[in-house]
Amino acid sequence: FSHSGSSWPKPRSRGRRVAVDAMAPWGYEQTLGDSFTEAEEEAQAGFIHESNLTDSLTNEVCGHQGVGCDILWRTCQLVPDVPCRQRVWIDREKMDVLERVLTKEQHFGRGRPAVGIDISVQSVEAIDLVNLFWTGKVRLTVLAPAAVVAHSLSGEGGLGDAAREAMLEVSRASPSEEAMSRALELIHQDVETYRAGGNRTRHEFKPIPDMSPAEGLMRFVNIGVINWCRDPDSDVKYPLISGDTSFSWSKKDPCGMCLTATWTIESRWRNRPSLRAFPFDVNSLCAIFWVKSWNAVQIADLRRGNHGLGADFQEFNILDFRGSSEPLGGWRPYVCESNVVPNSSRRGEQVVYARFWVQRKAFFFITAVILPTAVLAYMGGAAILIAQGGAPNGIVGGSESPLSFLAGLMLTMMAMKFSYTDSLPKLGYLTMLDWYILGSFTMLWVAALLVMSFTEEELSAFDASRVYSCGCSALNVAYFCMAFYLHRVHIERTPRLSFTAGHTSVAPK
Repeated sequence: FSHSGSSWPKPRSRGRRVAVDAMAPWGYEQTLGDSFTEAEEEAQAGFIHESNLTDSLTNEVCGHQGVGCDILWRTCQLVPDVPCRQRVWIDREKMDVLERVLTKEQHFGRGRPAVGIDISVQSVEAIDLVNLFWTGKVRLTVLAPAAVVAHSLSGEGGLGDAAREAMLEVSRASPSEEAMSRALELIHQDVETYRAGGNRTRHEFKPIPDMSPAEGLMRFVNIGVINWCRDPDSDVKYPLISGDTSFSWSKKDPCGMCLTATWTIESRWRNRPSLRAFPFDVNSLCAIFWVKSWNAVQIADLRRGNHGLGADFQEFNILDFRGSSEPLGGWRPYVCESNVVPNSSRRGEQVVYARFWVQRKAFFFITAVILPTAVLAYMGGAAILIAQGGAPNGIVGGSESPLSFLAGLMLTMMAMKFSYTDSLPKLGYLTMLDWYILGSFTMLWVAALLVMSFTEEELSAFDASRVYSCGCSALNVAYFCMAFYLHRVHIERTPRLSFTAGHTSVAPK
């Protein structure tokens, strides 16, 4: 994941290159390195550097309670920081929405042999930024060429010798139906042995208690969920993994015969949204997966729409990779961002994720909190006007104490602050709305100081009420300009990251 000023340095090469059987469907070398090879170094992909990114951390050390995800978020940046943008160049250039892979080396079927993974968001059922999660279903499909399976899954609790030889036979040109059926049968036997806990030699992705048959198959191929979490007050044991319990064959050119399986993962997906810009915040939400033991992982192109991004919420707009909540035509209405991020500190380990964005609908907070607060702040000018003897209505000027009037305004403003506290967690920082109320409160405090510190003649001499009103106006103009900048999804007319072949990589400004 490469762009100007990136904090993702390239790792050193620590791999070796071994030629594939000449009968394999690829006519070039296959990378079999323990970690990153020269070909992988050349790929314009980002890297994470964290030796503790382990399946054991999320599933064993932390007792399957979802605590491991929080630890990982604190120790490293699991996914690249990609801004939400209106990527109008996708529509302008009539680019296929599935050409979303950020480097051509990460597109399945192009370049070096790899396992292909397709991730799509099937449903978004709840969004709770207060408690840092969203709930929904994500579909994950794996496409593993026979030769890649034979080389990557053999040993350490994976394929047995017989299954490995059967996969190598299938990887040769034009395998027979008998050879393909035999390979599936042998792999199924190895999967059943794994599910039963008969192979204890694995260091990672060991069988876990009460896992479903579908989850057992998923963990057998060393794919796991990172950012799942559970509700301590609920009996639902997320993540709930359903789908295929055995592999099937699928022919994908130019990769030849591929083992394929599809799973649906329902979970509460833990994220780290920032509410500093509340109520003008735009946050990214992800579903993140481990992929281990495979030397190369790429994004597959299965032409599935992310239909879950069409969900309608009262509080949020859901934005896809185009930065839009409007569907495209056809059967693929939305597209999420998906990418592969290798881990340089652990060999053969990658993070694969799907991401979308949520934009808060700020109109309620503008009308219910911000505008009334602005009116109260401006009324401080009326108190100063009374104090300097400039009130046109003599009855008001003679009956109202400016200081008690300002005290009433301050109490009203503090009471209004509690009208939105239920929408925010107890944060260790101030949001934009907090800063606005604090600024307005400060303006009333300044008005009280003016009323107590200066005589009527002095206040009238420098027209204190007008100066105060100008200060309130400056505060509101600056605040709303900043709010517009943060809340607006900015337009990206040309690709600002490294996209697929045919699109020039342009460094961001």
